[in-house]
Amino acid sequence: MNSPDFLIIGAQKSGTSWLHRQLRQHPDVFMPPDKDAPFFFNDCNETLGFLERFKNAPINSLRGDACASYFWTRNTGPYPNEFNRDISFAIRQNLGSEMKFIVMLRHPVRRSISAYLHHIVHGSLSSACSILDAPKELGLISVSRYCLHLTHWHEDYPANQLLILPAPDALNAAHILSATSRFLTLAAHSNFQNKEEKVFEGLERVFLDDGVWVALNDQTLIHDTKARNLPWTELRGKKFIRLIHRSELEVMQNELGEDTNLYDELFLKSQMV
Repeated sequence: MNSPDFLIIGAQKSGTSWLHRQLRQHPDVFMPPDKDAPFFFNDCNETLGFLERFKNAPINSLRGDACASYFWTRNTGPYPNEFNRDISFAIRQNLGSEMKFIVMLRHPVRRSISAYLHHIVHGSLSSACSILDAPKELGLISVSRYCLHLTHWHEDYPANQLLILPAPDALNAAHILSATSRFLTLAAHSNFQNKEEKVFEGLERVFLDDGVWVALNDQTLIHDTKARNLPWTELRGKKFIRLIHRSELEVMQNELGEDTNLYDELFLKSQMV
């Protein structure tokens, strides 16, 4: 049975759903329509079940899959009970040493913020809980420890088998797709649709000097935040509440300083931005 040639492994909230959607449009690529099936995220690796995902792949197609949880490796604090702490080793053991991987990274603090708001939107976290008090098992900070995760991945796969890309925006979307095509040795494809389109809009947010303000467009958000006595203001003709204080941002910036430096070195000083 055909095994995949590449995996998009994360990080969460860094554009993996966007890249998955884009690559599925390429005529030479086969990717299952569903994303984030966590076969190697769990301690029990269901390799045969995973390979079933590619049984309908056309002959000679490049086969890939995407699960944004795979980037999150060991030694970064508590995990969900079923979490596999050696994902890269498990993938090498089950899929071999020739795999290619695509890693998408967002600024580590902003990634943590996006993950926090994502969990609020999807009901897995109440907005009555501050970002620093969120359960560690959600990985709001841990997933953003890019230096540690990349070090662990490089223990099982050399750097030239990992393509590291910035999260997509209107300025770099075409460049990301071009770099991905070169990495996967895909023929140029000009029919990628809506390259700048976001897959998940998320909660509207504004970054100001005193913190992160979020639009009060959800009654649940309004209700849950009352207990925290958070300030609100009018912005853009809408009511916004300050969900994350500047002091909380400073804590995250200090904790993720090394990872921010890595992000800056990878992207902000390159032509990828």
